[in-house]
Amino acid sequence: MTPSVPTVCAQATASEQQARTGLRFEHVTHWYVSDRDTKLVVEDLTFEVPDGQFIAIVGGSGCGKTTVLNMVAGLVRPTEGLIEARVDDEVLTLPSNRLGYMWARDSLLPWRSLQRNVEFGLEVRGMSRAGRRERAARYITMVGLAGSERKFPRQLSHGMRQRGNLARLLATEPEFYLMDEPFSALDAQTKAVMQQEFSQIWESRRRTTVYVTHDLTEAALLADRVLVMGAGYIAYDLVVPFERPRGLDELRFTPEFQKFDRHLWDCLQRAQRGERG
Repeated sequence: MTPSVPTVCAQATASEQQARTGLRFEHVTHWYVSDRDTKLVVEDLTFEVPDGQFIAIVGGSGCGKTTVLNMVAGLVRPTEGLIEARVDDEVLTLPSNRLGYMWARDSLLPWRSLQRNVEFGLEVRGMSRAGRRERAARYITMVGLAGSERKFPRQLSHGMRQRGNLARLLATEPEFYLMDEPFSALDAQTKAVMQQEFSQIWESRRRTTVYVTHDLTEAALLADRVLVMGAGYIAYDLVVPFERPRGLDELRFTPEFQKFDRHLWDCLQRAQRGERG
């Protein structure tokens, strides 16, 4: 038996939604076209993400999660439809340096120290040497790597490298966080620590976040809202019913969380059978 939880986000008036919107998908469809094949990846996606909301996207492999993220980033252009990212009254031209992207794979440059890796985006933007050093040092400290600034990626554990990737994302101070399974390759203990630390950092900034994950428990712990995808479409749009700030270590073992986690699992199973909410 599933718990009584909201399954669709509350609706607001069109004017209120427009005023709050950080991200908007309107009838977005994307086909992958090659010499050998044409494949429909996502079809007629319409949803909005208000400014400062954290959404997680879950679904089976190949359902289009990463394609959605790449379209937000401007790395992939939709075949049809509109994607709009807005900061205050400004509609961004995608790709934009006001969006930060963090991948699952370790992407630190091996020939640069941790400090210079975190500085990289600031260097590209033309920030002064002193300014980027100060900012990089601040975010390296924030992710718990103070003292490792001069180490190269080969001298860091995988968990430390992912902290470095997170520091590099944060140092550019983007308006949107785009994250593609950033903690998926970590061991269970390191992953739990990183989830809690990232949750605390996110709480202090409340940036609009689109977070792709295969881990349903992670989605429920971190997000305000979970989009469950079927094969190229949004099957369920779930509000996460837990107040912020969250102590993840305590929350994950509560009966209320276990019920929601089970409900999310049931929605994923139904989505993979082609059902919709």
